Amino acid sequence: MNTLDELKYYCNEDNFVGALMLSGEWGSGKTYLVDNILKSELSETHVIIRISLFGFDTIEEVHTDIKKSWVRAYSELKEPVHGISNNVIKIKAILAKW
Repeated sequence: MNTLDELKYYCNEDNFVGALMLSGEWGSGKTYLVDNILKSELSETHVIIRISLFGFDTIEEVHTDIKKSWVRAYSELKEPVHGISNNVIKIKAILAKW
C-alpha cells in the first residue's frame, strides 16, 4: 500500500486508535500530500485539518487546538443552509466525545 492509500485507509477507519505520523525529509512533499492530494481525495466525506505542535506544552493544548481547527475548517465549507442544523448536531456529538 502506498502512502496515500495508507492515509485514506486511516481516515476511513470507524474506530481508530491513536494517531498516524507522517514523517520524511524536509521538502519531501508531506505537507503538499496532505493539503492538496489527500484533501482532494477525501473532500466529499472528510474535513482535513493540519496543525503544528510547535509551542504546545500539554496534550490539553493540542486537543483544544484540534477542536478549534476542526470547527473553523468545517464552518468554512460551502454547504446549503438546509444542512446546517444537521451539521451542528453532528459537530456537537463529535465534540462531546472529546
